[in-house]
Amino acid sequence: MALVTPVISPFSPFPSNIAQTIVFTVGSGGSQVTQNKINIYNNSTNALLYTSTTQTFLLQSIIPSNTLTNSSTAYKVIIQTGDINNNWSIASDAVVFYVLENVVLTFTNITSGQVYNQNITFSATYSQAQLEILQSYIYNLYDNNQSLLQSYPNTYTSTSPLTQLIQGLANNTLYYVEVKTVSVNGQLGTSGLIPFTPFYVAPSLYSTLTTTPNTSTGSIAVDAIILQELGVMDTGTAIYQDGTWIDLTQGGQVSYQNGFAINQSDFLLKLWCKNIPIDIVFLKLYSLNGRIELHMADSMVHAYVYLDGLTAIKPHFVSNVVTIITDQTFMIDMKYQYGLLDLYLTLV
Repeated sequence: MALVTPVISPFSPFPSNIAQTIVFTVGSGGSQVTQNKINIYNNSTNALLYTSTTQTFLLQSIIPSNTLTNSSTAYKVIIQTGDINNNWSIASDAVVFYVLENVVLTFTNITSGQVYNQNITFSATYSQAQLEILQSYIYNLYDNNQSLLQSYPNTYTSTSPLTQLIQGLANNTLYYVEVKTVSVNGQLGTSGLIPFTPFYVAPSLYSTLTTTPNTSTGSIAVDAIILQELGVMDTGTAIYQDGTWIDLTQGGQVSYQNGFAINQSDFLLKLWCKNIPIDIVFLKLYSLNGRIELHMADSMVHAYVYLDGLTAIKPHFVSNVVTIITDQTFMIDMKYQYGLLDLYLTLV
């Protein structure tokens, strides 16, 4: 009985240092397959690059690792099947394929496993050694058990960055994010599951509520006056890094100019920092009647309070001692109440 012509199943590009199993199918009615032969050619020149015969009942053939070379030039593969009497089938149709190094996907705005908002536009770069062109990507979000929470829609593009807005992240909660790609020739890429923890100050809003009953409708109207204070640039130019950090080393200053008095206000401040210069004032809080200045020295943050009319008094407050290495992010917690100031540093 004649052997049925095999049909090679589709497969994606693979790197040369990984063995690749080529699977095929045969229709019913032919002789029992006991062996197969694989031939691999350069698709441009038709030069035979690899051939191998395997004695097996399995409908598959293995290309050993390092048999081929990672290249932007395509290969093609043909398979024949044989029976116990050494009869051979007609060769399969040739399947064109590529051998490519793995895609490299790198997140650019996850800093030391941290992000700093509940709504983050994640950003990743795509690169591939043989310049394989990107076709599309998709983001996946996982919980702390690495169970899938949400898959986001496919985005079709050929260029970096690969971005995705993920909203509603819970504070101080471990998540994993993954970006997966498909190239124009079907190469699959993944960043793997990258852990991150959102770390932000949940906004709180305190205001005076005024209620007005409406007897004709049996309802109550609730009114509130809300004040919002926005920071403004005084001098210099704000230089943003990774969409998260603002670089003020070029002479820029941010000030909050309204509704703030050093000798009257009680407030909490949380400030994320890195690469703070030593023995230089890096933060000033001004009001009409005074100011607070912060600088870093001796692995501590020092705060000096200056009140107008009290030039002889300059209260000095210090934080806990923390060893901070270059590029390491830390958070300053500052509480000011009744003229007293508490400082605490935390590495993040």
